Amino acid sequence: MEFHLGIGLAPFRGGYNTLFELFGMRASDTNLPPRDPQAPANHRDIRSFVVTLNGKAIYYRTNTQDRNIFHDILIREDYACVESLADPKIIIDCGSYVGYSALYFLTRFPNSHVIAIEAEQQNFDLCRLNLDLYRERVTILHAAVWPESVPLVTRDGKEWLGSDLEWANTVELPEKGQKSNVDGIDLESLISRFNLTEVDLLKFGVPARIFSGNPAWLRKVHNLVVRLIDEEAEDEFFNALGSYGYYLQRAQAGVVFCTKLTSDIRKGKPDKHDATTGNLIANGDFGDIRVPSGYVAGGEWIAGSHDPARFWRTVVCDPQFFIGVAVRTGAQSTGQNALYVHTNAGQNVAPVSAPYAAIEHAEAIDVTPGEEFLLRALLRTEGSPSPPLGLTRAAYIYLRLHYDDGTWNDLRTEPQHEVSDRYIEIGGTVRVPEPPGKRRIRSATLWLYVWLENRTDSKIPADDLWNVYFDNVSCHRV
Repeated sequence: MEFHLGIGLAPFRGGYNTLFELFGMRASDTNLPPRDPQAPANHRDIRSFVVTLNGKAIYYRTNTQDRNIFHDILIREDYACVESLADPKIIIDCGSYVGYSALYFLTRFPNSHVIAIEAEQQNFDLCRLNLDLYRERVTILHAAVWPESVPLVTRDGKEWLGSDLEWANTVELPEKGQKSNVDGIDLESLISRFNLTEVDLLKFGVPARIFSGNPAWLRKVHNLVVRLIDEEAEDEFFNALGSYGYYLQRAQAGVVFCTKLTSDIRKGKPDKHDATTGNLIANGDFGDIRVPSGYVAGGEWIAGSHDPARFWRTVVCDPQFFIGVAVRTGAQSTGQNALYVHTNAGQNVAPVSAPYAAIEHAEAIDVTPGEEFLLRALLRTEGSPSPPLGLTRAAYIYLRLHYDDGTWNDLRTEPQHEVSDRYIEIGGTVRVPEPPGKRRIRSATLWLYVWLENRTDSKIPADDLWNVYFDNVSCHRV
């Protein structure tokens, strides 16, 4: 994806602005071309960034959240998690807003066709304008995705979220005597309408309650990316996916990405978290994948957690890695889930560098100098049996001692360097030493660590270099 800055201002339909305003700078009004008198009345506030996406103009509306959404999707790249997909052909964008997410998918995946769906009329009109130059590769529908195909009415975000954010507008069934202004369509009908046998990527902005029950259309979807806005939406989403196997990755701003969705799965017992007396941590199945979701408060979006599971916190994840949970995929050793850390396709390990991913268990352990703890985990590793010359890869488990002055000491176990392709037990016993100087041990936490080290003067592609699964992780006193 390439952004290009314009030098002058060219006339665009409906009004104008400059990239200077996007970054807090202003050009004088005398530099603005006159408005287009042919522009629709409700579009007289539409302006264009003097920035192009692969040479194509992008439009927004003043005094709206358009510029913020533009930043989130096209600059911050909230949907960058989908880039691991291999050449998706059919993408359905539910809640396309003004087209920025569709633009992202169209430019990231040049062989894709995007079906963009937007319910709110003015959003839809601007979406059509932004996607016009991709008209051969996009289908734009003025409709709302709903559990069934029925007439609907749009609802202002202020009414249900207390927010005037344009993306917060939603739809509902009309009251008696109320006139419908948009058609609702269920996803099974939508997929049938376009004669699709499968959907490579299905995206929801703020999903309506369409995941209740076990929707049949999920069987035709390979990958899902969704922004979950509250606990009810999160519960409904994961309950619907309970019969499917998938890899789950949490991205920024409450975005959840589920890949390789399949109903052909291995059955497993439910996973349970067990933290009992004696400072025992036994959460190796990573069972509770429901973590705080994003929400709106005071008219502002509060991002949800990007942690992989409730009791596990992502502390560091360099761009060469992504962290997620393998849910009922058969890749786990026991139970239904396993935590996984994979190298990121398309990334490189820079010369003389050591990128890593570190995950911490959320519960603190009380420890005393002289005590011994047994750290154990089942570990499965994948990758090339013979890594490139000069590259080291490793995965291990350790106990971190936190001192009262903010420093720490890591009690590491023996790392695993080789590809196993099956689960093996790793770990060992560590002894808590006396703290140095006058420091005191405040607490200890359990950590998982995966890293690569490139000792050469050349970059090394990270693709499938080192994929690691952790299961049955435990820590207890000896």
